[in-house]
Amino acid sequence: FYATFLDLLFRDDPDALQKSYDETLGKYHSYLTATTFKTLAAFMPSKQTICSASDLVPGTLPDADKLEATVSHDVQLAVDVLVPVISDAIRLCRELHLWDSVRA
Repeated sequence: FYATFLDLLFRDDPDALQKSYDETLGKYHSYLTATTFKTLAAFMPSKQTICSASDLVPGTLPDADKLEATVSHDVQLAVDVLVPVISDAIRLCRELHLWDSVRA
C-alpha cells in the first residue's frame, strides 16, 4: 500500500490515498476494516509534509527547494525498487498457495 501511495502522491495524483488503498488493501478488507482504515488515513502525511522532513536527508540542511527535490528523487528511486519487489513477493506467495484473498 505505502509504496503505491508514495508513487501516486509524488506523481501529484489528487486521489493518491483512495486509489492506492483500492488497488492494494481494499480488495482484502471487510466494510469495518475499510471504514477503520479510512478514518486512520486522515493521518497520512501529505507530499509537502514528507518533503519538508529534513531527517530524510541526514547530515545536510538544504534549503526547502533542494530538500523537496532530494526527497522527491529518493522517493521515486525507492518506489521503483519496492513496487516490483512487492509484486514479485505477492506473485510467489500466490504460486505457492500462501496468499489468502479472503476479505478480513
